[in-house]
Amino acid sequence: MEKLLDRIKNHHAYKGQIVHIEGIEPQQARYSNLGFTLHPDIGAVLRRRGIEKLYTHQVDAIKKVRGGNSIVVVTPTASGKTMCYNLPVLDSILRMPQRTALYLFPTKSLGQDQLDSILDYEAKLNAGVYDGDTPDSERTALRDNANIIITNPDMLHWGILPNHLKWHRFFSNLKYVVIDEMHNYRGVFGTHVSHIIRRLRRICRHYGADPVFILCSATIANPREHASRLTGRPVELIDNNGAPRGRTKFVLWRPPIHTPYIREVSWLLSLCLENRYRTIAFSRARQVTERILRFTRNNFKEEQYAGKVMAYRGGYLADERRKIESALFNGSLLGVVSTNALELGIDVGDLEVCLIAGFPGTIASTWQQAGRVGRSNKESLVIFIAVETPLDQYFIRNTGALFAHPSEQALIDPDNPYILMGHALCATHEMPVTPEDFSLWSDTFVDLLTLMEEDSEVVHSGGTYFYNGQTYPAERVNVRSSSSSLFHLRDTGRGNRLLEVLDENAAMSEVYPGAVYTHQGSTYVVNNLDLNTGTAFMKQMDVDYYTMCGREKNTEILSTEAGKELNGHRLYSGQLKVTTRVTGFIKKHEKTGQVVGGDRLELPERVMETTGMWVVFNEIAAARAKEYGLQLMGGLHAVEHASIGLLPLFAMCDRNDLGGLSTVMHPQTQGPTIFIHDSCHGGVGFSEKGYDKVLELFEATLEAITSCQCEAGCPMCIYSPKCSNFNRPLDKEAAVYLLHSLLGKTYTPSCTPDVITKSKLEKPVRERLRKALRNNRQRI
Repeated sequence: MEKLLDRIKNHHAYKGQIVHIEGIEPQQARYSNLGFTLHPDIGAVLRRRGIEKLYTHQVDAIKKVRGGNSIVVVTPTASGKTMCYNLPVLDSILRMPQRTALYLFPTKSLGQDQLDSILDYEAKLNAGVYDGDTPDSERTALRDNANIIITNPDMLHWGILPNHLKWHRFFSNLKYVVIDEMHNYRGVFGTHVSHIIRRLRRICRHYGADPVFILCSATIANPREHASRLTGRPVELIDNNGAPRGRTKFVLWRPPIHTPYIREVSWLLSLCLENRYRTIAFSRARQVTERILRFTRNNFKEEQYAGKVMAYRGGYLADERRKIESALFNGSLLGVVSTNALELGIDVGDLEVCLIAGFPGTIASTWQQAGRVGRSNKESLVIFIAVETPLDQYFIRNTGALFAHPSEQALIDPDNPYILMGHALCATHEMPVTPEDFSLWSDTFVDLLTLMEEDSEVVHSGGTYFYNGQTYPAERVNVRSSSSSLFHLRDTGRGNRLLEVLDENAAMSEVYPGAVYTHQGSTYVVNNLDLNTGTAFMKQMDVDYYTMCGREKNTEILSTEAGKELNGHRLYSGQLKVTTRVTGFIKKHEKTGQVVGGDRLELPERVMETTGMWVVFNEIAAARAKEYGLQLMGGLHAVEHASIGLLPLFAMCDRNDLGGLSTVMHPQTQGPTIFIHDSCHGGVGFSEKGYDKVLELFEATLEAITSCQCEAGCPMCIYSPKCSNFNRPLDKEAAVYLLHSLLGKTYTPSCTPDVITKSKLEKPVRERLRKALRNNRQRI
């Protein structure tokens, strides 16, 4: 990889962006012995694949599963976790062919990919993928005959569990449940999955089965706890990794000031591809993925490379996804720009370079993405391109943090009543709920059944709850979101052809009337958003701007569950009601970022009850801010932004899982207040983690703001890309003062009131001096 790094450094666009290069040394393989013989057919396949010995963690996993223990395997990407479940499962089924196994993967593409790993046994095993893309003509045969069903939580929830009577044979013989990529099941999605697993266990119990659970995960801080909360049963931890690892160079890259990071990613990607390095570039947002693709294609000196790179993300139709996956695997594609949809374990062939365009939200995800390259002990290069956010800049300033910082905890909340309510109703629909089932859930489950009885959704008789509806309740529960509604995106220029599907939350923010939306590098302008039919109508148009929406927002405190003093101020956590409404949008020029237009919008309000934390400042803080000539509202707003940006350091989330509001006078707290809340109904514990770690959070926030070299605030410290007020107002120095006060630290003002108030200089000159005095203290 030295040759590629030299070419990057000699490129005309290179201006010293490399901040740090971490050399990750290779690791030698460590093996162990099973002490018993696997089925002869398995041994034959392993020998054919050139596998003569098993890694230490694989042996430990096989032994535990063979002994009837549920396990969670936590080892790095490409360490052979697939064999930790395939070998014991296949060995058992080959010896007792009536047994069955259920494989759960978080995405359809991963399920399709994993089917290939067991096709060598096709002569004696009947395995298949059963998901939304499976033709109806194949479903009955799989249900009636398959030993191994590969699916995802969505299909298990929507198509399999409600129809369990047709699956009698499969559930009666279910011996193993495999849950791969467990770390992906966190937050709202993970909480939904925890209830789907409990519904699965209930149906298994009904048919006399008690399957062993085999979970696999990337490194997280609480694997055993998370696996247990996800499944509702104890598990044993396997983390004795014996897999080899190739040498990796991990580069931290800081784009030049005023240079959009998307441009940096695009020229790096085009340079890698033109030098024939197979490359994957990750971005955090769907539309950023499309913009990187478009810019990359424009960068190519030779037209032949334009077709060698494509985008890949959620929302694409099944045929399009399969085509891209196949092209990556067989090498006809040199590169791909992806959201985290390709972060998981799908085999995309031998890639060599990984570009990570902005911190993906968690340290675990960062290493998952980096692990997509350098397989088969080959050398690899990973370049982390920092975005202008406080968290990205934290890792750039603290170059060792990404490599030494412990992985975050994966958080779910099985007691969230908003999420549990839908699954409780699904459970009664699947079969009557008896007191024996209560042990699978907490007391909240029974409380919700009582509420649903009062609303006539269920009937209670003889201690048993019966479903009382005429609808299919699983259709009303969207396991990927707290929203149950889906919106269809249609191209009016091509006969209303279906382009993509979005959930309601994303639709309100991305496909409002006038919005610019991008699909496979082509830009579309939304003409109409039909809320009644859940359809966005758009037309392909070449435009040189992108759009951002603005919102009105207010927060009401419903209940306070905890509170404490914070150096003279008050900190609380509890339940909040958050009301938002999209009020308009602005257009920004693609290249310069300048505002070039916009419009007002009239969309309905959206109300969410969730968990949050809030800090109320005392009267002294507000008075002193005024004495120092600081803008209190701008300071509150800046602390809110920066704190939300850094909270993912302490909880396994990203800033899109969080929301906030700041005000100089909240009607309930009667003082200056900053709210930080989970951005889903009911909450899942992210803001509560902030409450628990508040001093560390505010320390990191203060460090992020004070170490930033900007004069009055910028995207690297206090700006937020998702601010509904377009980052107005913000006051960096006021934020510094407020954080000093929260942490009980002595604040030294950059100027005294007399310097400003007694001056006879003209107002424009005074304002320029005021900015200089506040933000250039050392120079003054």
